[in-house]
Amino acid sequence: MTLYKWDEMEYSKFSSKRLKRKMIAGDHMVVQLILNQAESGDMQCTYPAHSHPEEQILINLKREKRIRVGNDWFNMEPGDVLVIPANTEHEGVSQSDNLYLDITNRIPGYNWHERTWVPGAQEDWKRVKSILEELDRKYTIQY
Repeated sequence: MTLYKWDEMEYSKFSSKRLKRKMIAGDHMVVQLILNQAESGDMQCTYPAHSHPEEQILINLKREKRIRVGNDWFNMEPGDVLVIPANTEHEGVSQSDNLYLDITNRIPGYNWHERTWVPGAQEDWKRVKSILEELDRKYTIQY
């Protein structure tokens, strides 16, 4: 068990020169505090359309942003939470610096930095996912 303090962690750049993150990875989950920085001149922050096999939850913390999930656009204000289903194309844009939490499940054998699979892992994941879906149907608990 580890206690992390966001204020004591350094940002690292990833994906583009505008995105910085602080990342905490557990055995099965990843939480990232992401700062999407506007560049002087255009004052627009974007991340391009992409998809991945992980489900993703975004919690907007600072300033508004627009997110496209599938064919739908959402205007997120601070405090809003958006759940993005696995394998669903999405992209985002904001008109100024934006801060948000990104929470995803980790999938063994999937490199989410490169968006690639280790040989054989995708087929194994499909089998595991089908078992998990069956267990969800069989043992669903209503909260």
